[in-house]
Amino acid sequence: MQDLAEVIGPVGVLLVLGWILKLFLTHRRRVKLSQLQYDLQSKLLDKFSTSQELAQYLQGDAGERFLQSATVERSDPHLRILGSVQVCLVLLAGGVACLALEGRITGADEALAFLGTLGVALGIGFGLSGGVAYLLSKSWGLINGGGSASRLPESS
Repeated sequence: MQDLAEVIGPVGVLLVLGWILKLFLTHRRRVKLSQLQYDLQSKLLDKFSTSQELAQYLQGDAGERFLQSATVERSDPHLRILGSVQVCLVLLAGGVACLALEGRITGADEALAFLGTLGVALGIGFGLSGGVAYLLSKSWGLINGGGSASRLPESS
């Protein structure tokens, strides 16, 4: 049991540090992208000399897309669903592997049973999360043109 803890501890610490680094880099990319989008929108608005020109622009298709991009942060539902499915499969594989090794490594039965059960449970949770995200995204019209865009929930 002690030997297993000596292996799992450092691996767990490295995984958590990697996850924190990924979160930091993703946040930095989003901030930079938001700043670029803000600068582009500011320059576009500066091009209009009168309010009538601006109103005319906003009534067109391009203006509608401009308003949507200015007010709603979009995320790609495909990437979020794929991420959930990937985590689901990795956790399920790890959990099943731990459960398969249970009883084969002396003194690690309880730890492997715990890790295996936890991995399988979390894997199933991520799988269900991906499935629900897919169904909601489809019904809201975010993927495959299903549903109606007017059914999107209002942001507060």
